[in-house]
Amino acid sequence: MVGRPDLELVAIAMDLQEPLGGRLLLLLTADEAEQVAQRLVPEAAAGSLDTVGESALTEMGNIAGSSFVSALAERIRARLLHGVPRLTRGRARACLDALAPGAVGPALGVRFGWPDPVGTLLLLPDPERLDDLARILEIP
Repeated sequence: MVGRPDLELVAIAMDLQEPLGGRLLLLLTADEAEQVAQRLVPEAAAGSLDTVGESALTEMGNIAGSSFVSALAERIRARLLHGVPRLTRGRARACLDALAPGAVGPALGVRFGWPDPVGTLLLLPDPERLDDLARILEIP
């Protein structure tokens, strides 16, 4: 999904704070975002992702991101915090430029959703902390 430059996306991002650093992004195609918003806010007008729908999607991103951060914190036995989620729309490059300016290096992407995948969770770790991240994620 993210690799197709022609797709319009809705992206929600949150900064990851110490000790991990980097960013966590939730990416949905505009169609997926509309479907999710309709499920979250059924009284919203179909075909219009308004401020209420955006707010619901931002909160969904907050919940999904918090769950990921909590699972990772449990795995590494450390306290991890994240920043306030932010939402933007556009093509993939524009979304990444707006929410993760200057991001370089590896990324870990996971499709998620139930019963069908509806989005991609993208972890953009701080490249300067990759060695530490790899070390603490090793299974003893």
